[in-house]
Amino acid sequence: MLPRAAVEKREAYLHHVLEQNPERTTQGIFSMAHPNSQLPHTHELDRVEAIRSAVEAVNAPTRPSQHKQDVEFLCENLAITDQEILSHAEELGSMIGTGDSALINAIGARYCALVGLTQLCDSALGALYAPTVKPKIIVLQGLLKRHDVGAAELTVLEPRLHELACANNKQVAKLAAELLTRGGIPVAATETITPTLTWEPAPPLWQPPRFERGGDTVDDVVAELQKTTWSYHVNNFVPDIHLERFVAGLAECAQHDRGAAEKILARSLYATHRMQHAYGLDPVDARNRSIFFQLGSIPCVLSQPSYVDFRITPDDFLERLACYRDRGLPVIEADLFLALCRLDMRSHDVEAFVHKAESFGLEVTTFTGEKYPESAATIIAGYLLQPVRETDISVGTWTTDNKTYLWVDEFPVTKVLRAIPRSADAPYFSFRSAQAFPLIGDKMFLDFAASHHRGIKGKPLGAAAQQVALRSQPLTPGLAINLITAPRFNKDGKAQGLDQAIRLAWQRGLLAPGVPDISLMGWEEKVSSFHGVAEVFRELAEDGMLALVWPIINDALTIAAAAQRPHKGAAELAELTRELLPSVIRAVDSGAADPSVLELPGIRACAAKSGSSRLVVAAQAVDKLLPKRGETQPPGIDFDLAWPHGVGVGSTQPDHATVGLHQGHFDKDWFTSRVYATICVPNYPDLTFVKSRAFSEDFWVFDAYQGEEKIHWGCCLDYDGSQWTLLPDQEYQWGSTHFDPEKALTNSLVFVVFGFLAESSDADATLKFLRLHLHYNHVRAASVKEVMPKLLKEEFWSPLLIIKVLEKEPAHLPALWPVITESLAHAARCLDDGGPAPKWLNRVLDNALYHGEVLAEATCRGLIPAEEWQALETLATPKKKTAAVAKAQKLRALLA
Repeated sequence: MLPRAAVEKREAYLHHVLEQNPERTTQGIFSMAHPNSQLPHTHELDRVEAIRSAVEAVNAPTRPSQHKQDVEFLCENLAITDQEILSHAEELGSMIGTGDSALINAIGARYCALVGLTQLCDSALGALYAPTVKPKIIVLQGLLKRHDVGAAELTVLEPRLHELACANNKQVAKLAAELLTRGGIPVAATETITPTLTWEPAPPLWQPPRFERGGDTVDDVVAELQKTTWSYHVNNFVPDIHLERFVAGLAECAQHDRGAAEKILARSLYATHRMQHAYGLDPVDARNRSIFFQLGSIPCVLSQPSYVDFRITPDDFLERLACYRDRGLPVIEADLFLALCRLDMRSHDVEAFVHKAESFGLEVTTFTGEKYPESAATIIAGYLLQPVRETDISVGTWTTDNKTYLWVDEFPVTKVLRAIPRSADAPYFSFRSAQAFPLIGDKMFLDFAASHHRGIKGKPLGAAAQQVALRSQPLTPGLAINLITAPRFNKDGKAQGLDQAIRLAWQRGLLAPGVPDISLMGWEEKVSSFHGVAEVFRELAEDGMLALVWPIINDALTIAAAAQRPHKGAAELAELTRELLPSVIRAVDSGAADPSVLELPGIRACAAKSGSSRLVVAAQAVDKLLPKRGETQPPGIDFDLAWPHGVGVGSTQPDHATVGLHQGHFDKDWFTSRVYATICVPNYPDLTFVKSRAFSEDFWVFDAYQGEEKIHWGCCLDYDGSQWTLLPDQEYQWGSTHFDPEKALTNSLVFVVFGFLAESSDADATLKFLRLHLHYNHVRAASVKEVMPKLLKEEFWSPLLIIKVLEKEPAHLPALWPVITESLAHAARCLDDGGPAPKWLNRVLDNALYHGEVLAEATCRGLIPAEEWQALETLATPKKKTAAVAKAQKLRALLA
């Protein structure tokens, strides 16, 4: 019999297959188990039909995750036999020939051994282009195990085998060379990379041209409208030059034909949204909607840019104010405010400018014609005396998808701008509009090409990038790197004009070498991946931007070298360094580049790392080609920085509660997550308080049960240091943080928080809660040591998510070090009892070695008792040679 989880998976898969094959729905349920399994079933199709349906499902176009499940079901749950592989060899071979990694990993070895030689060679050619290493190794090994493979059969594979014989992966290269040798084909020597690229200096900074409105006929305005880009990210148009031309042209068209202008507007997407929020959600949108309400009654658009980068000159602004004065009309407040945000007063006398503005005596009205309490001159003076400056914008962070990103925490809205009236139905009003402040850099672009789900991507990304390429000042570090690396989000090509925008920004002198900061890529607090970056940088280098990308690559490798686990994509960057190095050396020799560009501390740091990973191998290959340097002593650790004083210090926090961690669902009528916690407290002996991980935003909120009956939902259980209290509803509101910055977490709460990190799914809220309390030093090492042994007894619990916190945020080591020591102690007990080592042991040892110097110094100073490392004696005893034993021995020597 299969376990219930497998039965449920089989039944779910059955529904999937029947959806793909509706003609079979009348034939009943068939068993999708191993031929020898005795599963109960009512109506069973024979196994031939079951396998055929499963193969069809594997071959159907589906999402990668679904495809992986289909392959797993065919190869594991159904356990496809050798004879069945031969029966479906043609279909399976065509899928293997596409480089299907999941299928090759599952049955590639058997397929290579079973099918005919001609069919194998045809399938193997495509399989050797699989995107990952493992499928290539499986196919190469499969070919080598066959004794009928000779030179004639390898003819079709020979070009690819020569490429693989020069691969960076040693095992792939060795297998490919061995296969060529067996066929009597000479193995080509490693190809020498010749310099082909030139080191071009950065072009001079351009002068943006004047903004041209375009025609004001109906056809002209409609043509400009068609060039605008709608963004569902913000449910609005992208504020680019085409939108500005459309607004200006529409306002001008309405001067002589308001009816035509209204028809144009009625046919645009604004017709759907213009009445939802009368003032819009940002200064640009507020201006647009206000002008649309006043079509035909305004002589000009005050906030119309003077230049294509959206700056407005003081002379143009005064000239437009004069138009309103000559017509005896008041200005619209939203239009005035946006014009002030765009006003470039860097080389003008503010006092003289305000004096001129006062002479016009203009009034201000809202979009509905309501008179504004202050005059235009008063508003202008108020803003210019207290303008928005980038240095005043406070940047904080927010967490989503278990990653932390930069975000504007506080925007210095001046008194004048705060006076903008909000419509009662507008959910919020944000000044974070990049095109409202053309002279502000990074802090106005924190959603441009951001990695999180709120980042601008797709077609809007292309439009926004083209507007960035029109700026008048060199791009700031974060904006520059996110423009350069944005193509990694454009695999589908939807961001039209993105590549052109990058090249124009370079040609216009907006991208200065040495300025882009790779640590700000994706606007993450700490960059987590370089996936796809090498491909982007290679294309930019080939397009003449070698001087731009070369220092960025080194910066990325410096970050990767400092990380415990190398970032995804770092190996590709090291390999790209090898490709570009000959061109850079030639540039240095010719005097085009400074010799300092060959220092490359990032690549040298990666080369100095132990192991034979793809990153290390590629870095070492580059290091051999670099000018030799004298022996440098690695800098010692700054212990006071690595082990902040007072963090995690304090006695354990007992709270007299009994807690438990369980798999499954406490309430059969309420299916939430697969892990829940129970807590029983002395004050309420008849109640069991239950918490599901799916509702972990606030760890003081529990459901109260009496037996199996739920008697209270979402109640707050509070511990005041001596007893537990159930707070009345009127004293607690659902969703509040119940946060006390002076209050350390009790043992029970630490147990529940750590317990909910059993696996990564549904863990975002828990990780956010843990990081918050680690930040406020609410987690004491003594409490962690107290709860870890009990957690480790649960077979379904793993310390890996907490270890990942230590990998990314090593400053929490003083509070979380017992996670390492207690995990090692548990692993030692498992070995002493004759069982296998836990699967997570290597990861814990890796983390301990990464922090080894700090842990050794902390132990030497008595901050960690020496006896906490006794488990290493067991773990380092070589019962058999394993990676874990070697790591334990290395750690023991480091701590000695």
